[in-house]
Amino acid sequence: MSKDVMIDIEAFGNGGDGARPFLASVGAVWFNPFNDDLENPFYVNVNHVRNGRLEYGTVKWWLKQSPEAQKALFEPAPVRADDALKQLADHVKGAEHIWANGINYDIRILDTLYQSLGMRRPWGFRHMDMRSLKLIAGGLGWQEPMRTGVAHNALDDATYQARAVQSAVKFLKERRIEV
Repeated sequence: MSKDVMIDIEAFGNGGDGARPFLASVGAVWFNPFNDDLENPFYVNVNHVRNGRLEYGTVKWWLKQSPEAQKALFEPAPVRADDALKQLADHVKGAEHIWANGINYDIRILDTLYQSLGMRRPWGFRHMDMRSLKLIAGGLGWQEPMRTGVAHNALDDATYQARAVQSAVKFLKERRIEV
């Protein structure tokens, strides 16, 4: 049974200058880090209403991404940011942990958007960082699995990241290294 959720976002900025970047899409998938369970995918595109600011450098970067990744930003049709965040909150309800590929990007941007819209973030402080796990497992010889799906499609990225966590945990368990 899946108990955790992996989240990935795509945005038109990174918020490095303190501005809230424009959230483009959110992907999430329920998974169990300790087995191969992966279920209940979630994907939503976000439009400009009540959203952040476009950052020129990131828009320019997006123009160089694959046509499949670009197309994913518009299908399904984007919804308002507050609607997207409500849908995400409903989707992650009951999760034990929220994972991301580095909590200082995806989770920080989502937290900022929830706050700016006067909404309560749905996950408290139960954040798990995939990059830290990859560093530890990689230092012990683990090899990250081959990339699957469309890079920079938030759902494909969340799915791949969940599979990578499962692979790293399996590697550590096989060596009797408890996580």
